[in-house]
Amino acid sequence: MTLFISNFNNFIVKSILLLLVLFFSYTIFIYTTSPNINKFQNQWAGNYAKAQEYIYSDKKYKTVIVGSSMASCLYNEELSNDVYNLSFAGGGVLTGLNIIIKSGKIPENILIETNTVERATDTGMIKRLFPPLVWKIKKFVIALQEQYQPINVFTDKIQKLFGTTNKEKL
Repeated sequence: MTLFISNFNNFIVKSILLLLVLFFSYTIFIYTTSPNINKFQNQWAGNYAKAQEYIYSDKKYKTVIVGSSMASCLYNEELSNDVYNLSFAGGGVLTGLNIIIKSGKIPENILIETNTVERATDTGMIKRLFPPLVWKIKKFVIALQEQYQPINVFTDKIQKLFGTTNKEKL
């Protein structure tokens, strides 16, 4: 019986060590390849990644746009470098405003798209974005951020291998 427990404990320790090695290897891979993720599995994941990008970015934006799906159609690449689009597809203005407040990154200007002002704050999203202590760790361990989940990173790398136009990549 003692031999079995000893072998089982060895297995657990080896498994945890393997997990840590794989996790840190993946984190280093992300840091070295700097993937530019712009496609997500679903709308919710895209909204969540957009919010995390704003929260964890070192950049201080002069202007932030908050709103619903109408404003979320504006691409950051088409906006000035000091403007960030924190509008959510299927979301509302209040969620973006709460993220700005909780992150402590208050811009000089906030542009509000008012198509659907009556939508309440997505409190579930706010809770997932700002869990006590953990949300600050995600700034430094980017592998924990939604944008850098393995499926998103590897999909980005595969798309870049197979073509130059959007049609070819799809």
